[in-house]
Amino acid sequence: MTARDAAIFAVLNVTDKGRSVHRVVSETLANEELSDARDRALAKRLIEGTVERKLSIDHVINSFAKTPVDKMKPYLRAVVRVAVYQILFMDNIPDAAACNEAVKYVKEHGLEGLSGFVNGLLRNIARNGKAELQKATEGDSFDALEIKYSVPQWLLKQWERDLGRDNMIKVATAQFDAQPLYFRVNESKCTVEECLEALKKDGIKADVPKLVLPGETKEFDLKLIEADAGEGFADTESFKAGLYTVQDISSVIVGEAAGIKGGETILDLCAAPGGKTLHFADKLKKLGKGGRIDARDVTSRKINLINESINRCGFDNIDLSIADASVRDEKDTEKFDLVLADVPCSGTGITGRKPDIKYNMSERVQDELIELQHPILENAVNALKPGGTLIFSTCTLNRTENAAGMKLLDELGLKKELEINIIPGVHTGDGFFISKYRK
Repeated sequence: MTARDAAIFAVLNVTDKGRSVHRVVSETLANEELSDARDRALAKRLIEGTVERKLSIDHVINSFAKTPVDKMKPYLRAVVRVAVYQILFMDNIPDAAACNEAVKYVKEHGLEGLSGFVNGLLRNIARNGKAELQKATEGDSFDALEIKYSVPQWLLKQWERDLGRDNMIKVATAQFDAQPLYFRVNESKCTVEECLEALKKDGIKADVPKLVLPGETKEFDLKLIEADAGEGFADTESFKAGLYTVQDISSVIVGEAAGIKGGETILDLCAAPGGKTLHFADKLKKLGKGGRIDARDVTSRKINLINESINRCGFDNIDLSIADASVRDEKDTEKFDLVLADVPCSGTGITGRKPDIKYNMSERVQDELIELQHPILENAVNALKPGGTLIFSTCTLNRTENAAGMKLLDELGLKKELEINIIPGVHTGDGFFISKYRK
């Protein structure tokens, strides 16, 4: 299996079968047939780039193809999309190579009768595609911006409504920036300096990142490292020893906002993938005053994922269980000092890491998510001791979702103490909303 072959099937799984990019990429890179690191890197770039630029790619295809892209056979559609991504956005790959490989794959998969169509289409796009894309993206109309940034117009308009025109453009542009890999240092095991030294011994290039963050975070001491590691860090001794946890800046800020002092009983209602749970555990362990985390999520797969990280890091102050956060457990009533409700949301703040979100999300689904969030927040308040702290957070930029949750918490008698909005392109890190309440 070649990198392009793997990428074609992966793109097909995302665009036609509705699977998430990050899971498909992980499965693709784990394929033993992609043994060469360069092949894995190319496959990853082709998958993520093709999905990220899908609306731009489809516009160009439809400008030159007699058959619209949505009417093509699924495999053929994936082949053409991957090839056009290379032609439009990868200057280091010759156009002829992208065309020839696409024709080869079409023939190999029983579509030889369409090889002439593919060859003619791609060679035409190689000659004229970039000029067509430039023409289609001129000006500042939403028609042009949708093609330029490969973001549906409804989402661009929502970003403009909630963030303003300038920040909407910054968010849309930031999707295409390289997404750094951040490690949160487990302070109960080592210092930032010791972790950097261990990474150096492992051959991982890393440093303390320069961050641009909202003013509300100025008192936070983020123990973060930015690493140039690719996929190889998981095999290092420092990772296996649990010296750090892979976690984005915005997620780490959630843990800092909680203001843990030591000895707290903590409930994490929607814990997977577990970064915030591990952050809490690390803080409690470092402070040395006891305390435990009750971490829950709705499926065994998610719980097993967290458990792998717990075992790697060696924490013994976390209790895991499968539970639906929207269903109240009366045994939780006023039991916890701190409750984290990092609720399911539309995820529009993380389209740079998960580009499939912008195609699969809708305003209707966002409204449905608000209905899902409310019982979770109600159960979080029920579980909180008087005087306790509640953290309500999401990774959406949709003000309506976040405002609805805050309104509910106000109605339930909680007092807001902190609100942080992290905007991609304006601040470092994923788009995130974080609020802190006192009962």
